[in-house]
Amino acid sequence: MTGLHPHQQELLQILQDPARPRFGVIESPPGAGFSRVLALYAGKVGAVSRVLVLCTMRILVDQWAQRLRTDEGLRVTVLDTARSSLELLDGEDAGVGVLVATYARARQGLGGRALAGLDYGLILLDQPKLPLPDEVSRLASRAREGIALVHGGQAGQAPLGWPALSDAKSWRAHLPPDRLASVQIPAHPTPQERALRDDAAALLREDAARSGQRLLLPSDSLPALHARLLGVASDSREPGELARRAWRLLDRMDGLLTQDSRLAALDGYLSRTTGEGGRCAVITATIEDASYIADHCAEAGRRPRAVISSTMKPADMRAELAGLRPGEFLVATRALIESRDGWPPGVTVVLWPSPASRSVLDDLTWIAEGSSGLTVAEIREPQ
Repeated sequence: MTGLHPHQQELLQILQDPARPRFGVIESPPGAGFSRVLALYAGKVGAVSRVLVLCTMRILVDQWAQRLRTDEGLRVTVLDTARSSLELLDGEDAGVGVLVATYARARQGLGGRALAGLDYGLILLDQPKLPLPDEVSRLASRAREGIALVHGGQAGQAPLGWPALSDAKSWRAHLPPDRLASVQIPAHPTPQERALRDDAAALLREDAARSGQRLLLPSDSLPALHARLLGVASDSREPGELARRAWRLLDRMDGLLTQDSRLAALDGYLSRTTGEGGRCAVITATIEDASYIADHCAEAGRRPRAVISSTMKPADMRAELAGLRPGEFLVATRALIESRDGWPPGVTVVLWPSPASRSVLDDLTWIAEGSSGLTVAEIREPQ
């Protein structure tokens, strides 16, 4: 990870200061980019000791794993199965690297037993429920240092002895005054498509509330919603009315996946722009969206140059970007914009709709300073 913004570099310096408190809280709003800094710091600690990252949901576990795996030499283990927990219980652990798991897995079953018997150089708590549950507090007590990343306004609920390491009160002052202006690509969903997205999000919020969590939805695309609904519908632990409603929504969704208004808008824009010799990079919030777009374009006879995610080696990622020729496009997750280097001139970045698009624009503003002719287009639906 290179090209940190000043407010991110400032946080990294705080984390690396040996005089800072062993345990502390970082308070941040979405878009500050502090998760990126923490992944960089966790990688440095994980090179010499064991690090544990705990998240509220499986999708966040995957996102943390993707961030961490940009460091090719770092051992990253996702605790998502009984087998991975058994391997820890059996002592199949190198004592270095990063373990990533949900709070639920860390508090119960084989995962909880495995993690409870280990010591850590660092425990990183992403958006923990405060005050910390007893099981999480006990895990933290086994670490040399601990960091909790919380939303704005929650630092006052931090555990006793966990002072604020940094907050986001001034981070926006470090950003360039003018965010990149973007071209709007209008998408026109039908009333049925809008209603389906709304109904799916409402059911997912209900499912999250049932387990005492807040719904975090990095993408509200049809394939992203389909994947999340499938998880609810297939939950054999609590089959019931919620699962039956999820299956009904999935049936409705199957008929609309071939009529996605966002894909239609993207098709038209890519066809015009690349047809005129332009270079395009379509940026999505999730690898599922990137694969969905790439598969659709390939079926339409316009295969992208590459599909880029954080699982790709950084050198290969830079090579694909630098080799983007006039008339070509690629599809990528946000991993593509973690570096300011290697951007060819005249690239148009097309943002697939996501709640994170605002923070992506901030990152692109910095990239544009060193890249000639970079422009941005956003797929937007009329309100």
